[in-house]
Amino acid sequence: MPDNAITLENARTDGRAPQSYWDVAHSSQIEGFATDISVNAGEQVDFKININGNAGSDYQVEIFRLGYYGGDVARQVAGWVNTDGVVQPDAEYDATRALVDAGNWSVTDSWDIPADAVSGVYLARVQRLDANGDPIEGATNQIPFIVREDDRPADIVLQTSDTTWHAYNGWFGNNGQIGANFYRDASGTVDHPDVYDPAGTAQDRAYAVSYNRPLITRGIEGQQGGPAAGAQDYLFGADYAAIHWLEQNGYDVSYISGMDTDRLGADYLKKYQSFISVGHDEY
Repeated sequence: MPDNAITLENARTDGRAPQSYWDVAHSSQIEGFATDISVNAGEQVDFKININGNAGSDYQVEIFRLGYYGGDVARQVAGWVNTDGVVQPDAEYDATRALVDAGNWSVTDSWDIPADAVSGVYLARVQRLDANGDPIEGATNQIPFIVREDDRPADIVLQTSDTTWHAYNGWFGNNGQIGANFYRDASGTVDHPDVYDPAGTAQDRAYAVSYNRPLITRGIEGQQGGPAAGAQDYLFGADYAAIHWLEQNGYDVSYISGMDTDRLGADYLKKYQSFISVGHDEY
């Protein structure tokens, strides 16, 4: 198979790190999200990050691209320390729809994506630091986002299952509070009027969910990350397996989010020969 952007990227050895380092557990001590799940190379991705108390304290942000990389599966491409951590306001809540939205948080961090960045699924690894600048054990989290290459045709485009991630995401409030997702409510907060439902599904659940919130689908500090949620409903289910296999085998692949399939439209997809969607996408 001839070299392409993916084979050349995976041949790089700088910044490689094992999964035990970059795939950190979710903690209530620090959390956040990208203001857009998908950003084109050469543009800026913004993050809204919240710390649980001790405003002004330091935390570290490290950006990794997922691939194959000889089995390490990720390579660090950027990093910085924020010396002014923010305690964000409570997320907004619409009781009618059980909709939680942290869009009212302020932007705390930004990364100017290089114009030559290779499309992929990226993770921001965030970690709180103590007064000496040392990592606080367990005070970690991860923020996934997708980097597109709008100007590069490829043989294959892989659509991530971010719609599924948020359908099962039980994040219901600051510092990892767990509540309703599309399937039921874990908090006892939601109390919708009873309506006839021949399917017998949960009445008290979210009728709408927002991308403006951290992801805890896989769980947080020993708790399930939402009703019916598990690892299969997040990046490290089918998405991760597809990324690993495609890039290990050197396929010429580019990446988009589930949101992009709708907002970019059919004409955008025509520059690819094949379209892959994995997992159980929610529409």
